[in-house]
Amino acid sequence: MHPDPAITAEFLATRDRANAEAAQREAARLRALVADLVDRARGAHGAFEARLIGTLAFGDFGPTSDIDLVVRGLGPRAMVALWRDLEAATGRSVDLLDWAQLAPEFADRVAAEGVPL
Repeated sequence: MHPDPAITAEFLATRDRANAEAAQREAARLRALVADLVDRARGAHGAFEARLIGTLAFGDFGPTSDIDLVVRGLGPRAMVALWRDLEAATGRSVDLLDWAQLAPEFADRVAAEGVPL
């Protein structure tokens, strides 16, 4: 006996919607968590600029996505501490980039498109 194609299509569409909604909720939770950790780092290390980039900022965030964050004005030790805190709290791989080390074209793109935290 073969399943009814209409029932199968409806099931798959429902599953896909549920998965997309779950991914959106997880992305929102992680964005809020990253913003909170950045604020805590500011309290401990002083003012610095932070921009979220990549899939967490712009969409298509999924179960295997990492977190991409660019910072400016944070010393090396504070960057390492923030990186460790982000990875520990989120359970995700974190790419923490120093704005000063970016290629000029990429730095301009981060300034224009990155999500400020």
